[in-house]
Amino acid sequence: MKRLALLLLVLAGCAAAPPQGTPKPPATAAPSGPPPCPATLIAGGDPIEAESLYGKPVARVCVIGASDDTRRAAENVVSLKPGDAVDAERMKIDLEAIFRLGVFDDASVYGLSDGGVTLVFVVRERPRIGEVVFEGAKLLGDAALSKKFPIEKQAPYDPARVHELAEAVRDEYRARGYESCEVRQIAEPLDGGLVRVKLKVTEGPLRRYAKIAFKGNAKVSEADLQKAAALKAGKPFVQEEIDRAAMVVAALYYDRGMIQVRVNVEHGPPQKDGGLDVVFSVDEGDVFHVGALRATKLGAPLEKELLARIKARPKQTFARYVIAKDVQDLRAWFESKGQRVEINPITDVDVKKKTIDVTFEVEAVP
Repeated sequence: MKRLALLLLVLAGCAAAPPQGTPKPPATAAPSGPPPCPATLIAGGDPIEAESLYGKPVARVCVIGASDDTRRAAENVVSLKPGDAVDAERMKIDLEAIFRLGVFDDASVYGLSDGGVTLVFVVRERPRIGEVVFEGAKLLGDAALSKKFPIEKQAPYDPARVHELAEAVRDEYRARGYESCEVRQIAEPLDGGLVRVKLKVTEGPLRRYAKIAFKGNAKVSEADLQKAAALKAGKPFVQEEIDRAAMVVAALYYDRGMIQVRVNVEHGPPQKDGGLDVVFSVDEGDVFHVGALRATKLGAPLEKELLARIKARPKQTFARYVIAKDVQDLRAWFESKGQRVEINPITDVDVKKKTIDVTFEVEAVP
């Protein structure tokens, strides 16, 4: 949690007046230079508005609440130095720089006004990791997980970093067919300011593909769709593979002119043996054809020569891979002439006519 607060802390006492006639103590010289950094910050005195310190010169910058090493690290990233003017934006930047070190979980800045302004950055160090344990990892085993997903002991305990590790362990299980696997992170305090990091794994049941089926496909064969999806019955069920297969199936339709295709994936409840029937439901849509072909930002003779070199032709079934190959070949053709260009194919879809006009926009690259 970041806090930006400036307080005037006044250390003052009230003593009885000396009896009359008592000799006055000898005067002491006023201390030179800014006051030393406080060991701790004790609330007291009269709070003042932060704005009243803005613009005043900084006399000293202190960092308290940290060990020597982390204190020096924090001091090194603080940009405000003695002689600089107190500036709220720079203090905010300095707090952010302290947090980016990754060793503190809290930091605040206070101002002590005693002639000049002493800026005191109060920090709280993160506990260090003393032990890392896995619990419930029967399939992969504690030792294997510790080796594959190491956490350095004595490193600062960063909950976000440990959360990323827990997600990585979970994803490892899900990639093996344990789709319902969950991993919970627990931090247990130990002596000496250390924590034990425990990753508790709930593996869940193994799921497999029982059957891969398609419905709604009239223009593309079952065999072509099965080949594109590349999923096999009996293999572990992996959601990422399902998502990838749906995109590949849609791409197959795009390359056959069916640019409005929709692919949805459904699966019922698991069978007793963990098998899942996966069904790809396809709404194919209409077949679109190539309409007009153009090239821009070229003279008429060069445009004619360029269009003669491409494979796409009007009235052909529109295929994205053909357009992509034409762009690649045209770029190579320009390079053979000593010209570097960027070619961007712009499409214009006419839903009523079921055509797609393609304009090859050619830009010279310096």
